[in-house]
Amino acid sequence: MQSASPNRSAVRAWILYDWANSAFATTIMAAVLPTFYSSVAAAGLLTPVQASSRWGFTQTIGMLLVALTAPALGAIADYSGSKKRFLAAFAIPGILATALMVFLTTGSWLWASLLYIVGEIGFSGSLIFYDSLLPHVAKEGEIDMVSAKGYAMGYLGGGLLLAINILWIMMPATFGMEALGARFGVSGTEMATRMSFLSVAVWWAVFSIPLFRQVKEPRRVHLEAEKVGNPIVGGFARLGRTFKELRLFRQLLIFIVAFWIYNDGIGTIIKMATIYGAEIGIGTIDLIGALLLTQFIGIPFSLLFGRLPRKEDPKQSFFLSTVIFSAIAIPAVGIAAPRLGITSGPVAVAIALGVLGLGLAFSWFIGARVFAPLARHMNTKNAILLALVVYAGVSVWGYFLATAVEFWLLAVMVGLVQGGSQALSRSLFGNMVPKAQTAEFYGFYDMSSKFAGLLGPFVFAVVAGIFGSSRLSIMALIFFFIVGGLILSRVNEEEGMRVAREADAKASLV
Repeated sequence: MQSASPNRSAVRAWILYDWANSAFATTIMAAVLPTFYSSVAAAGLLTPVQASSRWGFTQTIGMLLVALTAPALGAIADYSGSKKRFLAAFAIPGILATALMVFLTTGSWLWASLLYIVGEIGFSGSLIFYDSLLPHVAKEGEIDMVSAKGYAMGYLGGGLLLAINILWIMMPATFGMEALGARFGVSGTEMATRMSFLSVAVWWAVFSIPLFRQVKEPRRVHLEAEKVGNPIVGGFARLGRTFKELRLFRQLLIFIVAFWIYNDGIGTIIKMATIYGAEIGIGTIDLIGALLLTQFIGIPFSLLFGRLPRKEDPKQSFFLSTVIFSAIAIPAVGIAAPRLGITSGPVAVAIALGVLGLGLAFSWFIGARVFAPLARHMNTKNAILLALVVYAGVSVWGYFLATAVEFWLLAVMVGLVQGGSQALSRSLFGNMVPKAQTAEFYGFYDMSSKFAGLLGPFVFAVVAGIFGSSRLSIMALIFFFIVGGLILSRVNEEEGMRVAREADAKASLV
């Protein structure tokens, strides 16, 4: 079976949707709304720990609703040939809910939770069908790099809008927010924050347009002995058949279990970082600035991770050496900075980036040769495992986190692996999925991701409620990275790809 003919304009348009929706991930999920939720929406009604707990439960509800419906909706989309229509059906309500967040104010934590849940459903639901288009737009052998470029553009787009939002919040008078806030009886900072929510909705809507114009809907494919009929009936029938045949996709199942576990840790770090930082006394500007830094660090390292599995790349060992050196050097700077009297996060980051520059020189002249034997064993799976080792270190560091300087450097550490681990997980899954069932299987992928996301924030919320502190919640995440990594190590990529291609060969085009 052949997928829709790949073309560069379609690839660029597909990548641009990562740019579009990542504004929701940065401003709404990670940086601005969690802080606003704790300091404004919950002000006078909830304590900081209660706000952290309510935010954790809010995350859980939104992800649960998506997880329960994802596989069935994916099967219906595959059966009916309507991946793009389903994408739009989720994105539009998500965009509208995000726009309505402009009306949130002091005491409206319940409305903030409700609008976030709708926005999260729209955001996450659209990603099922967005991801399912990846195997159709990427040429064979390029899926790792195309996925990595998507994440890199997502970091750039989300980071740029977040930077603009931060400027609004830091300098409300300069951008007219003081005057606008005065008309509605709120401070300039609050008005700037609320307008940042509206800007996310506009950004998401405008930059989604190229995908709908340039990416073709993959041809509808019916499986062997499958009859054409009602798409809902046919979709559920296909889903039932897939459940019966899941044993044939053993490597894919092992990967889904591994992903379910390790992505729990990744997702919890993304969603709970700022509210955890606020709880331990780190200021809003430091929190948002560090999260913004993660975005921009993630751009080059997402692209770098996209090249790690490419054995034919003559610079593969150089890239591997760069990652390993960076993962060692950044914590070293974090340990040394407080002892040297450095109290400014940006100054510590500048020192860390200087050290990383030295690491590039080391990798070019020495490291590439030292790590060449290890690079020969590097594939998509092993590159993800490398990222999980770094994440385990992040969990330990997060437990001992005490200063804003450390939070900034920890953000750099997360930026090294956040985009790369997720991009390669998406592409590894895509390599082992039959093209006739991409939306259905990415529905399972999303379901595993969301159920993982349920457990992480839920554990975070429960532990914080029991012990009155979230430090043990952060340390507990190391379990997810270790166990998920051990299961991932059992995945046989080549076997999974062979089974997927055999399934493609049995499919019939209509």
